[in-house]
Amino acid sequence: MTKIRSAYNQFTKAEKKVADYILQNPDQVLFMSISDLAETCKVGDTSVFRFCKTMNVKGYQEFKMTLSLSMRGNGKDSKEGKEAMFLYRMTILRSLPERFWRKPLIPLRRLILSWTLTRLQRL
Repeated sequence: MTKIRSAYNQFTKAEKKVADYILQNPDQVLFMSISDLAETCKVGDTSVFRFCKTMNVKGYQEFKMTLSLSMRGNGKDSKEGKEAMFLYRMTILRSLPERFWRKPLIPLRRLILSWTLTRLQRL
């Protein structure tokens, strides 16, 4: 979080919205998808991704891991670091149903609804 504060003046307007939310709600961010964070900050997913790149991480998941470690302890081998890694892994596990079950089914649901409405209109 110190890194976010020190780089704050380099951020774009959208990135500052993301940084502000993260600084105020770091615990919540650990359990949010990139789309959730973007929607909450009223920016696009790409802005969140760019923010992560500005923070010199490969992507949003790595950013959340780094954030978790900075919140819980400085080293991966410390007790706090191990707890942070556990929380990070739990975050990933919690997001699996959303990634692989709910979101892929949305287009299918829309197709079925559209087909059903078309059939009802013919009656």
